[in-house]
Amino acid sequence: MLVLTAKSISGENYLPIIKKLDKEALNEDRYTYITHIVSKQSSLLLATSFGFQHSYGINKNIIKISPWIMVDEAFTDAEKLIRGVLYHRGLKTIVAFIPSEVKEIVELYKSYKFEVVESFRLLYLNKKPKINLASIYGF
Repeated sequence: MLVLTAKSISGENYLPIIKKLDKEALNEDRYTYITHIVSKQSSLLLATSFGFQHSYGINKNIIKISPWIMVDEAFTDAEKLIRGVLYHRGLKTIVAFIPSEVKEIVELYKSYKFEVVESFRLLYLNKKPKINLASIYGF
């Protein structure tokens, strides 16, 4: 896993997309978690038919992308969402935790001038969860 930073359309279909894609990518229903616990006053919700992205302000200068889930190989839509967050968040520092094993995701971030600043490992209790890392563009 990698931690990246960069300087730096909300759709009607955001909520149904969360329900569908989050379950497919992470094998669990995190709808309430995403819509009630993760959601903040500073949240920016973006969605296409092939994915959704949530970003929020950690403070007035730092934005975190989390969660960001896409259908496998929906790279055109992923580019729309990354451009959207960069446009709406201005020149703030944007932070994302991404799977380092998925080359296409790493390359997408790097193509928009994100820099790898550190790496981390995904920890879990008991058995390893069934996560589709190719669909996770931001934890």
